[in-house]
This record gives sequence, structure tokens and C-alpha cells, in this order.
Amino acid sequence: MRESATRYGWANYTTDWRDIVEDPEIDVFDNVGSDAVHFEPTLAAIRAGKHVVCEKPLAATVGEAVALEQAALSAGVKHLTCFNYRFVPAVRLAHEMIKSGDLGEIYTANFRYAQEWRTDPSPVREGRGIRRG
Repeated sequence: MRESATRYGWANYTTDWRDIVEDPEIDVFDNVGSDAVHFEPTLAAIRAGKHVVCEKPLAATVGEAVALEQAALSAGVKHLTCFNYRFVPAVRLAHEMIKSGDLGEIYTANFRYAQEWRTDPSPVREGRGIRRG
């Protein structure tokens, strides 16, 4: 980690999200951790008054998602849930084709997002944690 930080010119680095949440110099917490570590760190960052960006899925349950939204609204922080596939080249190309009018007027569209690993019933598979409950 130290070697990468030095190579890319970072003055500081950490491997613990708590350090980021507690650092008064940091205004935005961008949670790109595995699914299992979205709720707790994001809630902690909100409670620390940081704006948050969290990769999907925002939470493992509707209750957790509602709790995050209510906390963000109460704290007055900006919040965003990302979906990183919007930057995949095929998705960007489709966006440009639609925007340019090359496909004519679009009235409806149907898309499928398929990842077989989400069908695995075990709670953690290959480091991509999914909490059930």
C-alpha cells in the first residue's frame, strides 16, 4: 500500500475506512467496498457529516436503505448511489447513439442486468459479500 501511495503521489493512505470517516480534512466518503461493507461505513460517514457516494447495492435490506436515507436527510449531506456499469463502453455507446438521434425517437427500452454470482445462496462468494436479512 505504501509503495502505491508513493508512486501516485498520495501524502497519506489507510486501509481502514474508519480513518477516512474520522479525518476532518475529508469531505466526501466514496464507498466502493464489497456489498457487505456498504451500510455500516456509509452510515458512519453520514453521521460524521460527510457527503457520501456508495456503489450499489446501497444496503442489504430496505430497512437499511431507509435508515441511510433518513440519516442523510437529517445530516443535510448530499448522497448518491452509483451504478458503475453506466461507464462500460457498450453502455456509453448506447447513450451516445440515443443522444445523437441515430436510433430515432425512443419510446420504450428493456435492458437486462445479469450476473450469475448473485444467484449463489451462500452469504459470501469470492469476497463479494451479501448479507441476508
